[in-house]
Amino acid sequence: MLDAPDLHNDLAFLLHMADQYDPLLSQRLSVFLSPVSETRLLEESLERRWGAERLRSMITSDTQGQSLLQLVALPRLPPALFTLSQLQVLKLELIGDAKLTAQISNMTALRELHLYHCTASVESGALQHLQEHLETLHLTFTLASEIPAWVYSLRGLQELHLSGRLSSEGGMGRGWALVSLRQLRHLRVLVLRGALQKIPGELSELAGSLLKLEIYNEGTRLLVLTGLRRLTGLAEVQLNGCQLERLPSALLALTGLRILDLQHNSLRTLEELLGLQHLRRLSCLRLACNHVLALPASVGVLRSLELLDLAHNQLRNLPSALFTLRRLRRLLLAGNLLEELPAEVGALSLLSELDLSANRLERLPKELFGSCIELRSLNVANNSLGSLPAGLGGLTQLSRLDVRGNSLEELPVELGCCFGLRGGGFLAENWLMHTLPRQVRDVLQQTGSSEPPSRPNSDCFPNFSTAQWSFHSALESRI
Repeated sequence: MLDAPDLHNDLAFLLHMADQYDPLLSQRLSVFLSPVSETRLLEESLERRWGAERLRSMITSDTQGQSLLQLVALPRLPPALFTLSQLQVLKLELIGDAKLTAQISNMTALRELHLYHCTASVESGALQHLQEHLETLHLTFTLASEIPAWVYSLRGLQELHLSGRLSSEGGMGRGWALVSLRQLRHLRVLVLRGALQKIPGELSELAGSLLKLEIYNEGTRLLVLTGLRRLTGLAEVQLNGCQLERLPSALLALTGLRILDLQHNSLRTLEELLGLQHLRRLSCLRLACNHVLALPASVGVLRSLELLDLAHNQLRNLPSALFTLRRLRRLLLAGNLLEELPAEVGALSLLSELDLSANRLERLPKELFGSCIELRSLNVANNSLGSLPAGLGGLTQLSRLDVRGNSLEELPVELGCCFGLRGGGFLAENWLMHTLPRQVRDVLQQTGSSEPPSRPNSDCFPNFSTAQWSFHSALESRI
């Protein structure tokens, strides 16, 4: 400025020349030089660059088929956003000045909102609309004190996902201490991702409505779980990465529990399973990725179990009591140290999925193929199997079979009877496939319907090709 003593006169002259050339250009230059130029230029840029057409072209679908729009690192929300009346899911990330105005009432289909490190402010008119229509809210933050206070007034909210540091050295974060959850009367699902040391006592306000609680603790030890006792209405509990060494006794109070997920913890013993006999509705138990050394016989008291996941533990054998769970449909035992599958597995007549991959099995019992006729998925990859039983053809419902990584020298021709394996359902090494007759290989590699060919309704002679007749004849002779 000091080097240009006549700067003011020079600017005045430039403005005069611009005005003579184009008055509109002169006005724009005046705005550019004014104190409010930055705000007005940002607004003009947002309106021009982020119009309704461009926003609609960015809309995609999420995994549930809902229309989704994601906006990242904008200075503020474009006005055209509030004209998207059919939008169902809105994700806002790293937006410095995200202000939800009363115009959001035009977004009548909006049901889910994500705020990723985005402290959004809400006008009173917008808050009323969100209270009546918003069902799911995802918040990602650094400290709990960053949670906007208006979140706790969303009385119609059904799902709340909070990701960030929810605890502090003195206990719970200020955001939890100052604001009550009692207004969230319709909350059904609560997901917490952070370093919690105890179950928040504030959750007792939701005891009458909360059905599902998920906590992902990122390896921080969850020391106090007594808060669970008050949530007697819970149907699903998921505690992952909480460094739990034993089954929490607080679970015994949850008599309506249907799903219990304690994956990625430090469980070494399951002796407390006997106490879960009072949970008569428990149908799903996930204990994968722990350090369990043995499955106690008390597992037999869990009569309602339909899914048991013990993958990636250190099991060496299975108790007979496990095979008294006659309702079991899915049994996941991958990544253990099993050397034998007991013949009692045949008692699980409803079993539809069995995962035994990455164990030390050398053979499979014939009872598995003679009694478990509902089996649809069988994974025995990465074991030490030397052969597959001839009874494999009895599993007519089988649609996925993985035998890779074993010591097999040949495959049974009975695989041709498993019509559900056609089109990629059978997984084996390419060289191993060549041990099968060509007709069987053709059946397994055939694409299309997985249903076996039906018998013709008419009395006329069925029109089969020569290749089909020769295959069936060879197969019957082998059997």
